[in-house]
Amino acid sequence: MSRQQEIITNMYVEAKLQFHTLLDQVFPEYRKVFGDLYSRVSLLILKEYPTSEEVYSRRK
Repeated sequence: MSRQQEIITNMYVEAKLQFHTLLDQVFPEYRKVFGDLYSRVSLLILKEYPTSEEVYSRRK
């Protein structure tokens, strides 16, 4: 049971690191705007604007 928990924990940590890496590439300033990347508002913004092109196209 503890081995499975360790595996799941490692997968969770890896997913978070990949999320941070991808977010830094797509939205480099995002962390400065949202202190908690996993807050409801932050995640809703990412859902609404999944790419920088989406943000730019809706500005017009």
